[in-house]
Amino acid sequence: MSGVVSAPAFSLIACAVVLIIGAGVFICAQVALSELSHARAEDLVEDGRRNADSVAYLLRHPRRSLLTTRAVQLGCQILAVACLTIAFASWWPLWWTVLLAVVAVAGVLMLFVDAMVAPQIGRTRPETCALWLSPLVLIPLRIAILGRPLNRALAALVPPPAVTDAEARHEMVADFREMVDDLGESDQLEIEEEDREMLRSVFEMGITLVREVIVPRTDMVTLDKDTTGRRALELLSQSGFSRIPVTGEDTDDVRGVVYLKDLVHRLINRPDVLDRPVHELMREAHFVPETMRVDDLLRQMRSGETHLAIVFDEWGGTVGLVTIEDLIEELVGEVTDEHDKPEVTIEQLGPDCWSLPARMSIDDLGELFDIEIAEDDVDTVGGLLQKALGSVPLEGDEAETWGLILRAGPQEGRRRQVSAIVASRAGESEGDARE
Repeated sequence: MSGVVSAPAFSLIACAVVLIIGAGVFICAQVALSELSHARAEDLVEDGRRNADSVAYLLRHPRRSLLTTRAVQLGCQILAVACLTIAFASWWPLWWTVLLAVVAVAGVLMLFVDAMVAPQIGRTRPETCALWLSPLVLIPLRIAILGRPLNRALAALVPPPAVTDAEARHEMVADFREMVDDLGESDQLEIEEEDREMLRSVFEMGITLVREVIVPRTDMVTLDKDTTGRRALELLSQSGFSRIPVTGEDTDDVRGVVYLKDLVHRLINRPDVLDRPVHELMREAHFVPETMRVDDLLRQMRSGETHLAIVFDEWGGTVGLVTIEDLIEELVGEVTDEHDKPEVTIEQLGPDCWSLPARMSIDDLGELFDIEIAEDDVDTVGGLLQKALGSVPLEGDEAETWGLILRAGPQEGRRRQVSAIVASRAGESEGDARE
């Protein structure tokens, strides 16, 4: 025993920490794989993403992948406890002090790394984690194939996971996608690529979550509940939207939705009503969870009277909004109209005055004006203007930041987003630009 106890205690503790982190890596991989669908894995393979084949293989063998990751996780944790026990036994002779120390240290590390951090990373970045960690999972998986008897023993200990509705949906969509691809490649029945894409979209609506198609809260145009109906009518006209959410204290406190047609009707029949606050003129808001599926919401919107829903997260906070048009676009692709203009390009309007795409990066903006813009929480010119204004920019809105004057250009597209921004140096005359 003395030879074992004489091993450097700090090296054993460091080894235990590494083993616990290793267990967390496999837990992260397991969670990430469980978040991905077969259809999404096939898309990654078609896109040529690195290690996408490994991800697809693991998803085709979910039980084997689960057993492997759990076996490695359990093995790492057992070895970590053994290392800590040997290390602490070399310091304290009493067994109960060693037991308390091992339980405290191992418990805290495993709770923080394996139960909190690792699953959260896998859940929030499933694609990245799966692509990075799938080759690592394949190593013990291939070794486990050599030990079939041990694998069968582990299979007997771990009950097969019940097939959930979500998994059944994913399996069904994967089968339909494969059928559509087979029909497209068939010589007897020719299906155009556009038709195949629409069929895939129809099938995938059953597994697409609402949070994937929303207008995020940062892009929401809202009205305060005390705003007058007349001011609301002006904002609706300026923004190009036909309905806008009404909020109380903040964006998480959505009270209802005001409709353009309601205000126009009142303007024609009783103009004096528009001097009232919008909370007296609004309709009740419709709320849906972000985990709701797109096909369920589309069915709900078709059968109901509302075509706009406020999307909330598990904590009850507002994450965005979704309209029936968003859901239809998910099915048929982006919808444009006769007012949409071609893609915005960089155009010089005058000395130190440029018309820029709203999606242009702030690094390119700084290079254009030979200044350094140090912003950590925004990446685009549109985001920079929105931060300076403190609200979603509408056409004509203007703000000064980093020695520049940014003015919002026209709003385009169904979501009425600013597509171009005019940028000029502060103090410069804009007369030349307007000419």
